[in-house]
Amino acid sequence: MSFFLTQILARHVPDVPIEYADVWFTGLVYYIRVQPHHTLFWRAFAERYPHYRRAAFRYYAVRELALGCPEFPTKSDAIKWLVDVLKLKESEWRLLRLSLAVR
Repeated sequence: MSFFLTQILARHVPDVPIEYADVWFTGLVYYIRVQPHHTLFWRAFAERYPHYRRAAFRYYAVRELALGCPEFPTKSDAIKWLVDVLKLKESEWRLLRLSLAVR
């Protein structure tokens, strides 16, 4: 679980309660898992940030899960995508990378 990622997502999509969020690896791809309402969260995210799909392909999204969350070949791509879509400040981006141990 990433406390900082959870806080960022909760702040940017306040309509859906979030207990925790993390970047998950399926063995092939990475995606951002949000609990306890993963599907509900990504629906709300899509409404708030309709450009997220276009941005996902700039960061090499492999595909989009039926649940609305894009999948990426690397953890770094997933985080760069999120930073871009949410327009995070450089300081937030650096803290997020540190908290998730992303190079």
